[in-house]
Amino acid sequence: MIQSGEEHLKFLSPSELCDFHRRPEIRAKSLELTSGCRTDGERFQRIFDFVKELPYCLDDWNVPASKTLARRWGMCSGKTNLLIAMLRSVGIPARYRVFRIKPEVSLWQWVSGDEELAPRLGDAPVEQDHVDCEVWLGEWRPCDPARDSLFEQGLISLGIPLERVPIADDSGRVPYVILASFDHWAKARQERRRLRENRSEIFVRASERFWNIRYLGIDKISKKMVHMRWIGAAGIELTHKGQTILIDPYHSRPGKIELAFTPLKPKADLVKKYLDKLPGKLAAIIIGHTHFDHALDVPEFARHFDGSIIGSRSLEALMQMNGVSHRVNICSGGERVELFEGAAVTMIPSIHGLVFLGRVPYPGEIDALSKPPLKMNQYRLGTVFMPKVELGGKIFLHAGSANFLESELQGHDCDVLFMCVPGWKKVPEYTTKLLQIVKPKAIVPFHYDDFSVPLKLKTKTRNLPMLDMKLFLRQILKSAPDAEIRLLQPFESTIF
Repeated sequence: MIQSGEEHLKFLSPSELCDFHRRPEIRAKSLELTSGCRTDGERFQRIFDFVKELPYCLDDWNVPASKTLARRWGMCSGKTNLLIAMLRSVGIPARYRVFRIKPEVSLWQWVSGDEELAPRLGDAPVEQDHVDCEVWLGEWRPCDPARDSLFEQGLISLGIPLERVPIADDSGRVPYVILASFDHWAKARQERRRLRENRSEIFVRASERFWNIRYLGIDKISKKMVHMRWIGAAGIELTHKGQTILIDPYHSRPGKIELAFTPLKPKADLVKKYLDKLPGKLAAIIIGHTHFDHALDVPEFARHFDGSIIGSRSLEALMQMNGVSHRVNICSGGERVELFEGAAVTMIPSIHGLVFLGRVPYPGEIDALSKPPLKMNQYRLGTVFMPKVELGGKIFLHAGSANFLESELQGHDCDVLFMCVPGWKKVPEYTTKLLQIVKPKAIVPFHYDDFSVPLKLKTKTRNLPMLDMKLFLRQILKSAPDAEIRLLQPFESTIF
């Protein structure tokens, strides 16, 4: 066990290379990462995850921790040194572990496959030095932050082994060298390294080869993840393994004069144009409520696919009058519907936000006896849901209006919260209590575009007036400081 006093302090002390005492940005980053953590185990994991995901590249052996932090990349020695500096800066004892490993021949051959690199790198060494870390969490636990996940996935794609094989001595044990400071060792190792001339140029060329490996990892990982796009208004597109789910798709976007004076018709050409470029096969459409900017286009979508449509009795009335009846899986609140293998939606009961004069617009049900096309005020609200979609091992929560029912949301944590912006000021709990209940890891603000204006790709959308977006963002950052906020433009892709 680690003892108090001098024995304890040497694994918390700074040094020339472990320079957190001279560079306050190291401790500042550590405190930022560990905000809200209650145990050293949690603090360690946050810091370790950050350092591990810094790209792995060839580098010198004697790089100060502050330099690795500033550049955001490093070799095994540099990343381990940064990890130890960050841990020590928040009072977690950590130490260096140096040992010899068998040569990583496959990786060396792949990197030296570059015609210009091959003569400079030469053959793989007979043995290699490696540096990793041991952290004190009630006992000494080894950890290796060297390789980032994308690099590892790329190596897997190439069939290159991930495991580093330590070299044992005659007794069969690995002679680990445990160090409180590795300054002397790192400087000595730097002096005897094989690469002496044009090192920077060689590192750059090797880094390019490493990034080629990493791109394979990005491709491999992205295929496992959920691809998401905000498609304007409350519309969300989720694609996983070739199957696409749409929530509240709205592409017709009639203008202000149409909205005020004419019945509203889906614009079939715009719906078809969107579907022709859909990233996956359309498997399901989910509707949170039946205002025109959520439900107008659903009958037209229904003519182009035979998958599930999930919504309210009001949505079924809209479908029936448009000649596509019996397509809706009618929900009243609380139902969990299987969409396809590995995908499901729970229709959590909710309420609409307060809009003009603090009121909910167009309450009630769509009149099933009405004749289409309907005017804007005939698209009645219907039952309101906050759909919770389970897809690709993630949970997505769609708050298509700025309000919620606290009692219905209890126990519904999520990975990603799609958060309607308009009307947020009228319900103070929306940017506080809601976030405390669902505990999102990521927040995507949406429905703030002026949906009476056509969307143009690669053009910044015009926002609705009086949003006070900056204050909204400050408020959700205050309420959910650990959540990542992704502010997207319509049709901009991201992955979760």
